[in-house]
Amino acid sequence: MTGGPVRATSRSAPGRLRWPGSGLAPLARREARWGLLFLSPWLIGFLAFTLIPMIVSLVFTFTNVNLNQEQPLQFVGLKNYIQLLNDKQTWESLAVTIRFALFNLPIAISLPFVIALVLNSPLLRGASLFRIGWFLPYVIPFVSGVFAWQGMLNLETGWVNLLLRLVGVSDPPTWLQDTTL
Repeated sequence: MTGGPVRATSRSAPGRLRWPGSGLAPLARREARWGLLFLSPWLIGFLAFTLIPMIVSLVFTFTNVNLNQEQPLQFVGLKNYIQLLNDKQTWESLAVTIRFALFNLPIAISLPFVIALVLNSPLLRGASLFRIGWFLPYVIPFVSGVFAWQGMLNLETGWVNLLLRLVGVSDPPTWLQDTTL
């Protein structure tokens, strides 16, 4: 599928160019527009924060750019890549990365799998205690955060409402009870 115009089909006039999707029904075109409208924040974010910086970074690899740029930006071609391949530290760090991947990845994949198998084994006695012990560290921060927010937003004793009363708000909001906020 191309992004430009295509040759006319048997339904349109011969020799005329038409844009893809122009043969859609009005409802389908409207739905496509709304879909693009709702996708546009993500598309703009992807372009601004991912694709364009990646392309600029790739372009910079072919220039003489550095952090304390004193000379004007110049195209240097493959000089940076040749310098990179001739650098001893590059190969040492690549070796460290490969060793890390060879040792860490199998452990990081197989160990959780084995633990999940053990926790779901019918032969394990007290499996629910092991599951509680395993998932408690993930649940405790969430629950303590809920308690902290409840303490801050309490109608009588919460410090947010106390501060609001100090600055002159006589009837602070009921944060946790009011469904209209």
